[in-house]
Amino acid sequence: MPRLPCPSLARLTLAVAIVSCVAAADSQLPQPKFKDLDVVVRGTRTAIGYRQPAPDPELNPIRYKLLTHGYVPIGRNIGGDPAPEREALLQHVVTALRPLGFEPADARHPPRIALFVMWGSIYSHGVTKIEFLERSLLGLKWKPRRNYYPNLEHWRAIPNDDRDHITRTLNDAVCVLSLTAYDYGNASRGVEIPFWQTRAMASTFKATSEMVLHRMLDAMLPALMSDKRLPQRLIAKAEDAPASLHFGQSEMPEGVAPVDLEALVAFDYGHKRFR
Repeated sequence: MPRLPCPSLARLTLAVAIVSCVAAADSQLPQPKFKDLDVVVRGTRTAIGYRQPAPDPELNPIRYKLLTHGYVPIGRNIGGDPAPEREALLQHVVTALRPLGFEPADARHPPRIALFVMWGSIYSHGVTKIEFLERSLLGLKWKPRRNYYPNLEHWRAIPNDDRDHITRTLNDAVCVLSLTAYDYGNASRGVEIPFWQTRAMASTFKATSEMVLHRMLDAMLPALMSDKRLPQRLIAKAEDAPASLHFGQSEMPEGVAPVDLEALVAFDYGHKRFR
């Protein structure tokens, strides 16, 4: 049996050096660094919303279809910050709502609600940020009012510590996200019968809109279907931040495949008919 050539000491040393350099370079790649993120949340639940059965993953899953008009910048775009990926955010919404008892509609399970997902950014326009949080409900065609006057009594009622944090958020460029549940049958005829709405806002200071939106979505879930007259402060903890910033390839829960958004989205900014 022929003897295999024995690598020289010089070659072994070179190989070890190359492997060591690659490992060192990999360990020095920039890793996402997260800090706690202040999230301002406002929840509204209507009288008819209180009469709706509570969702339950086992006993009463609520089936829905999505309404959306994509990313909406209010004011100037934030320089160097691309619009968040639509599909990744909507897939995240679907995944986040499943444990709460909300399931996508399909051919065997017709929708009971139309879930309107609105997200965007507000670069300046401080009064618009206040209006976003203060209005009792934002409709499907909501546009900021040019002459909106904040309710000062409303803001004075917020606890001092929360108000300080909320004020700091209002002074920055922010991302906004709103989830609204409408009666599906009426929505398909153009009639808005809202059950509940949960809105969230967070600063994009030293962060991308994509990063903030996905963290904000997870942070606002405890306030879903709540009814709060005043905005409240929630905290997205650094340790709960996603492991990867590649949200378009975010991991789905075991055994759960990405949904077919083409079938799930009933209406998208007027480009698709309600179905």
